[in-house]
Amino acid sequence: MYAAYYRELQKYLVNHIFDYAAAEDIAQETFLRALEHEEALRGLEQRQRRAWLYRTAKNLLIDRIRHQNREPELHETGITETDLTEIEVWQLCSILSERDKSIFYLRHFEGYQATEIADIFQMTPENVRTRLSLARKILKKELKK
Repeated sequence: MYAAYYRELQKYLVNHIFDYAAAEDIAQETFLRALEHEEALRGLEQRQRRAWLYRTAKNLLIDRIRHQNREPELHETGITETDLTEIEVWQLCSILSERDKSIFYLRHFEGYQATEIADIFQMTPENVRTRLSLARKILKKELKK
């Protein structure tokens, strides 16, 4: 199951939370839970096992979001200038499409290379670089307003 669905599940999660590391964590936790329920999953058809994985990942994602919402907000003294810059850039990224926002985030906030991002989104590295270039142009144009 891992070989068949890990990348697919990871991509699904990245598209929902725009945080590659968190998506990886949730995908791994999903497969750990699958190991815990191995006997029950063996009795299911292929499509039912896939649905179980997606439902479990979705529930883990919801749990993570709920947990984050319960965490206290940062006090002003805990925020650095760099944090504010990243927050401002991320807010500016809201004008980008969901896919371009995810690509931009992975490249500029998480430090992934075009080839790694291409693997995640199942596109060529050249296409990733083109999407990044267009995203930067859109953001520069928006900043000039």
